[in-house]
Amino acid sequence: MTWLRTLRQLRRQGRRWPIPFLALVTEHRRRAGRSDFAGCEGTRDLQLASDERSIRLARMILPRSTVLEFGLGMGKLGAHLPPSCEYREYDLVSRSSGTLVVDLNSRPLPSIEQVDFAVLGGVLEYVIDVPSLVSHLHNVCDRIVASYVPAKSGRLWDSVKRRGKGWVNDYTTDELCATFLRSGFLIVQTEEWQGQTLFSFKKQHVRQVEVSDRVDHGRD
Repeated sequence: MTWLRTLRQLRRQGRRWPIPFLALVTEHRRRAGRSDFAGCEGTRDLQLASDERSIRLARMILPRSTVLEFGLGMGKLGAHLPPSCEYREYDLVSRSSGTLVVDLNSRPLPSIEQVDFAVLGGVLEYVIDVPSLVSHLHNVCDRIVASYVPAKSGRLWDSVKRRGKGWVNDYTTDELCATFLRSGFLIVQTEEWQGQTLFSFKKQHVRQVEVSDRVDHGRD
């Protein structure tokens, strides 16, 4: 599409469209269920995947763990993991010979090998269906470490600005934690950093929705 090629060219040149226009492009893509390949090909967003955030996320990972990172960006996390960790990387586009390509907005989600930790640093904002992704990861890993910039509840302009950045969802911190809980992950640690919240979630053997269903059936 001509407008998509133009958008890619402007991003490579470091130029920006007005926020309302970018918001409309993102909303169109979100409704179509497509990932932002144009933004992923650039370097601006990769600069935001800072070394410091990777260090902080790595601190939430236990030694001797198998670690799978989604959206590795500049690949900072692997260098900061605890000793004896085994590291694997997935991303929307190939960034190195070791990168496995996966689109988290494509359905059905692909089969993923079992690991101890899944890491989603600077990724959740770009995922259209977060509940289905987290539910899928319940069968893949024991823990999830993630970052997220919480939305400001009920503020229209905040949603427009988020779409202008290419973000496709608007969870508050409580809403995001509730989403993970319903999919079977209990929050065990949080840390605030530069407007982002860093999370560590641990898998429960019984999902919250299953508990709710059992309670409801017991009342019948």
